[in-house]
Amino acid sequence: WQLLATACISVAAKYEEAEEHCPPIPDLLHLTKLSMAGHTSLSFREGELEVLRYLGWKLRAVPPVHVVGYFLAKGVAFEDDNWQGGSLIEK
Repeated sequence: WQLLATACISVAAKYEEAEEHCPPIPDLLHLTKLSMAGHTSLSFREGELEVLRYLGWKLRAVPPVHVVGYFLAKGVAFEDDNWQGGSLIEK
């Protein structure tokens, strides 16, 4: 289960972050001590592939904060609209 959990985090990081911010697989294996359990870079990649297959390769989740950003960019916000206790538009 630890390999699967780490593979999920790795897939999420690769989707959301720039490549230079994602640690290489050998570093992840060392950090999570999965290398001590006998896992290799190849078994880790297989874990990532298993996660992607389970998700049907559908990684496009749209969290609410992205929707708010979209509507703000389109100018669809009012002066009295709030987000997390703060004003969306500076007055």
